[in-house]
Amino acid sequence: MASYTTDIPQAPQSLGETQQPILNNFNAIYDGFRKNHEPLAGTNAGKHTIVQMTDQADPGGTANMLTFYNKIISTVPQLFMESQGNRVYQISKFDDANFSHFGQFIALNAPTIFGGWTFLPGGLILQYGQITGVTANVVFTIPYTTVYAFFCSNSLSGSVSTTGFTVNSTAGQPYFIVIGV
Repeated sequence: MASYTTDIPQAPQSLGETQQPILNNFNAIYDGFRKNHEPLAGTNAGKHTIVQMTDQADPGGTANMLTFYNKIISTVPQLFMESQGNRVYQISKFDDANFSHFGQFIALNAPTIFGGWTFLPGGLILQYGQITGVTANVVFTIPYTTVYAFFCSNSLSGSVSTTGFTVNSTAGQPYFIVIGV
């Protein structure tokens, strides 16, 4: 990448004297723009090919704008959005250890025969699945700090904690949904 020289040209300098530094500056600008963008001469000039963000703190809202940014949460980069009213929304919940269960309905270990999890805005985690048999002790893929809602179809009795639940149902293979943080 070409280097960029600030303050070129100075008032007493002629364009002939500063032609090479000015050319280098234009090349540096072009090289910087080219990273993650379509070429300037193409039909999609200026459009992003990908977006990469560096880690930062909540930037503070700007009138009539939304701000997207990257912030580290427990050593993992997460995507956030901030409104013009300084309201912060967490948009992502990356969890590499449990990635294979994200947004899926896949085979799991008994007693949960199928299940998965997904992230809801505001930091909520939704886990779901189907259980074998009428009595089961299920361990959540991702433990919760707080469970806000729990539903199990055909359930007669049971209990739920931040790490799992037990259930006695009226019919085999009931489905469950849990929401929490």
